[in-house]
Amino acid sequence: MDVFDEEGNYIGKDKGNEVPVIMASDGMPLRSPDDFPKTKKCIKNYYISVIIVVIATAIICGGYFWMISLIGRIMDTYNRMDIYNLDRAMKLVTYGGFAVFVAAIIRIVGLYSGRTEHNGYRDAFTFCILGIGLSVIDTIINAVRGTDGLDFSYFSIASSICGYIALFLALKATSETMRRIGADDAAKFGDRVRTFMVPALAIDIVLSVYSTAGIPSDFRRSTAKMFEALKQSVSVLAVAFFIEIVVNVLLWIAYKKANDEFSRR
Repeated sequence: MDVFDEEGNYIGKDKGNEVPVIMASDGMPLRSPDDFPKTKKCIKNYYISVIIVVIATAIICGGYFWMISLIGRIMDTYNRMDIYNLDRAMKLVTYGGFAVFVAAIIRIVGLYSGRTEHNGYRDAFTFCILGIGLSVIDTIINAVRGTDGLDFSYFSIASSICGYIALFLALKATSETMRRIGADDAAKFGDRVRTFMVPALAIDIVLSVYSTAGIPSDFRRSTAKMFEALKQSVSVLAVAFFIEIVVNVLLWIAYKKANDEFSRR
């Protein structure tokens, strides 16, 4: 016999002395959060890492906008103090990048834990490792060639794409887990964030490519052209990082909702 709740929603079948099986919105049996201890750790790690990334990305974006204003003044007056501040702005971007790296480690530890409870976390973990490997290769190549970071790099772009795919897969796995424990509101919000992520991060990738590929090949012929190329690259990257701030704020809200659902149930 079919069993319905007070609002008339179907919740399972009454099989005599057996307890009716309550179904989740995805058509699978409703599960307890206690059935996903490793996923809980994964979501908590993601929540912490996204907070770090939001702060770090804001620092990087601020450093880029500072660099844009300094480069403009340097090209006009070539003031030594502006050159000194430009070095400080670059260091600010570097510190932000280091914070992003720390957040990535926290995220990977969480994915490593959650990979045994959901294939989405396993796939996200794989793409994270692949992205780090490509980034290391890119760093080694730049060190060997002695480049200044303004050259187009397939490895750098591929690494970024791997990172974005990992974010998408992890959030998809989180939304599916939320449905399994009956947290439909958190799952739906995660779905909306994931839908927004696709075009936003696609634009971010295009901007990242243009920040280097769009620079004239003869930019090293003079100091003026060098600064002009740097300004163009930094201007595009500033917009790209602003998009990343928006995406990561939405991710922070999504993982906060998921983390809260695990805590209250």
